[in-house]
Amino acid sequence: MTNAIVATAAGAIATADNDQMLVDLFIATKRSPHTRVQYGHSIGMLAGAIGKPLQAITLQDAIDYHAWLKAQYSAGSVRLHVNVAKALCAFGVKLNYLRTNVFAVIKPDSVPEVTHNRILTEEETLKLIDAPARLRDKLLLRLIYAAGLRVGEVCVLVWGDLLPNGVLHIRQGKGQKERFVTCLLYTSPSPRDGLLSRMPSSA
Repeated sequence: MTNAIVATAAGAIATADNDQMLVDLFIATKRSPHTRVQYGHSIGMLAGAIGKPLQAITLQDAIDYHAWLKAQYSAGSVRLHVNVAKALCAFGVKLNYLRTNVFAVIKPDSVPEVTHNRILTEEETLKLIDAPARLRDKLLLRLIYAAGLRVGEVCVLVWGDLLPNGVLHIRQGKGQKERFVTCLLYTSPSPRDGLLSRMPSSA
């Protein structure tokens, strides 16, 4: 089997002649640090469950792994882990490291729609925001709610992201995309007063 060759983010050409090198290259193509950690965990579980080199995995191994996942995890987690295995093998095939993607024919069960069960009422949301004992935590929850932020987005905010007109510049959103959010939440006459002023002035 020929070595896999891929251009890295730095523009250099790297080759993969073993599973670990292929996995490292595959994970390096993911921009989100959270995704890289999640994929690394999933691939480690795949390797531990099957116990074979990637080039030796058969369709039966893929079927058995799917069955094992279904016995251990929810439908959503099963879909996630199967999709990671599919993506890894597709990457290997694309780079001529694997002959075929044995996971391509594995079809995880559809995930039941449960979003409506997780939606809080306005009263429940206000109770949640008011629950923390520390004022700082209350203000952070108010900011998340008012601006519709994800946890990862609010964790990297700096004061320079809050413009004078109340617009919040989200620099590291989902998919590494930037966006602007009109934030009408002011914690005092001057947005920079109060406990939230402890945010760092630079990243």
